[in-house]
Amino acid sequence: MSVSSESSDIAVTLLRVIERRTGLSGLTFDRPPVRLAGGFWADIFAFRLADGPKGFEGDLVLRLMPAEERARRELYIHAAIAAQGFATPRVHLSGDEAAGFGRPFIIMDRARGGSITAGLPPRERMAAIRQVPRLLAKTSAALHTLHPEPVVSRLREAGWSEQSLGVAALLDELATTIEGLSPGWAPEGLCWLRQHKPTFGATVPCHGDLHGFNLIIEHGEVSALIDWTNFRIAEPAFDLAKTILLLEDMPIEVPRLLRPMLKLIGRRAAQVFLATYRELTPFRGEQLSWYQALHAYHLLVRVADARLPTTPTPSLEPSHPWELSAAASAARFQRLTDIVVALPPYRHEHRGAAGAV
Repeated sequence: MSVSSESSDIAVTLLRVIERRTGLSGLTFDRPPVRLAGGFWADIFAFRLADGPKGFEGDLVLRLMPAEERARRELYIHAAIAAQGFATPRVHLSGDEAAGFGRPFIIMDRARGGSITAGLPPRERMAAIRQVPRLLAKTSAALHTLHPEPVVSRLREAGWSEQSLGVAALLDELATTIEGLSPGWAPEGLCWLRQHKPTFGATVPCHGDLHGFNLIIEHGEVSALIDWTNFRIAEPAFDLAKTILLLEDMPIEVPRLLRPMLKLIGRRAAQVFLATYRELTPFRGEQLSWYQALHAYHLLVRVADARLPTTPTPSLEPSHPWELSAAASAARFQRLTDIVVALPPYRHEHRGAAGAV
């Protein structure tokens, strides 16, 4: 399907879904849906209705996600976080795969500003890139002050338990994935994580994938945090460890000669991030190493699932962030645990990307 025919099909369905939900008819676009860059897991389109009805005024975004349980769960999480006044786009409409698109969707405000990859003037973009570690720390600290109960209550009403959002559930999910891989693939990594699992402390809402590409920035400040697919109710260290990994092992393609410089920049960025977070909220961080091992192993399982020819998961482009981070994650996991995880060979017959960082 071409890009133009894809957008045309999306436009027809989008108007039909909004009309059915609002009881109106004859809606048209001021600006029809246009695919936005990014979205390794979801498909994202920007649009604007002509004379949009109440609740659908202004610039909007349609986010289409795979028909999976975690996508349906994200619908409730995003709405619950937005309802607490946190800086994330307000949700106007959502539904599962039966609502019209054949997969779960969210229609929400398009946040003001742009990301470090698109939508910002060059000078403002460079300033935002320099400030990313501090912006990530401020956003993390603000999120971690929210109470998890409104999110838990919303999900409980939809049939999910609080336990399904925790770190123990993530370990169980990893075990299930590993069972579907080639016999004997790296189970010792999961055993190490279970054997060294710390005593969990107080939990907070955690984004689970907090990096610079998920920040929408306006005038040097974060106007919105997006992409709640990897949300968990966990200790703050769960979020902080993931952000540190993403800063230190930036999944960016650069020439080999520039990689040491990128590594130095990433380490410095991670130091600034953690120091700024500690200025904003008390945090000792004794368990950061275990959470870093957890995130590194999680990524390795995802990559193995995509590489093995015996799984139905589509292979990933070599430029996909998971692939770009795979070698660094394996090295980090070995450094933290003394366990060598050998990834399967890369599957060259790419059949489409799947998943998000």
